[in-house]
Amino acid sequence: YFLKQLRWVDLIMLFGVILSLSIPVYAWLRPLWRDLRSIETAAKQIGTGQMDARVQLTENSTVHPIGQAFDSMADNIKVLMEQQDTLMQDIAHEICTPLARLRSRLALLPDQQTEQHFTQDIQHIEQLVEELLFKATVDARSAAREIHQSVHVQQWLSECVEQAKIDAPADIVWRVTLHMPENAFECRGDLHLLTRALSNLLNNAKKFAHQQIDVEFEQTADEYRLSVADDGVGIPLEQAQDVFQAFYRLDQSRNRQTGGYGLGLAIVASIAHAHQGVASVQTSRYGGACFSLTWPIVAMAPTVMSDA
Repeated sequence: YFLKQLRWVDLIMLFGVILSLSIPVYAWLRPLWRDLRSIETAAKQIGTGQMDARVQLTENSTVHPIGQAFDSMADNIKVLMEQQDTLMQDIAHEICTPLARLRSRLALLPDQQTEQHFTQDIQHIEQLVEELLFKATVDARSAAREIHQSVHVQQWLSECVEQAKIDAPADIVWRVTLHMPENAFECRGDLHLLTRALSNLLNNAKKFAHQQIDVEFEQTADEYRLSVADDGVGIPLEQAQDVFQAFYRLDQSRNRQTGGYGLGLAIVASIAHAHQGVASVQTSRYGGACFSLTWPIVAMAPTVMSDA
């Protein structure tokens, strides 16, 4: 009944009341929403490895204390990462010095068999240090530069597989499969890091494969996917994420008798993160393990070039 009695003057007055309330609310909420979006953007940048991202809100902002706390947290995280990188470098150099002394002293031993055993142990320690340094470099400096490299996929896969075959059992059957759009031959990524990741996966596969290793590269509308599958003992589902942790070893399929230091898959995960991607493991169609490295085609994350 009330709505039927309204006149156009009443409607104008009602609209004026609503407008008079909306404008102040909008004027108050707009800068608040803008500042909150700034915090959200900075948080996403930090999450992708851009450790220099800061909020830097004005002092009259409503959420200025939150912005200050966020910037302080980001500064502390950056300092901790730099300290970790420096510590890793210092430890590596400190270890190399006594190893060099040991080498020189072992050369003076009359027992050649004892010297050979000690020399092998020293080589293992040096390789472990190199692996740790490489992983630390990828983790701590993954925001150093953008990825602009084009990788010829078929040539890259062929070279890596041929290299892996050198010391692999002769009865293993290797199969390389490409699934790419027509007239597409290249992918985007850091060639050095991707080669290291694929080499680690191939070395891991040939340790446990019985007769079959499959290497597959697939390009979809928005991502690349590199997979290495074998017919070995496989990975239990409850340990699928743990295998990418440094020094983690499975009780049955991975032990020190197979060689390695438990860093190969951790390095693969670090390289995947440097490409803004993920590393995962599933059960292959042969019942073994199928390790995959997936990274996006667009909006690639920064990465690092290393001589390690």
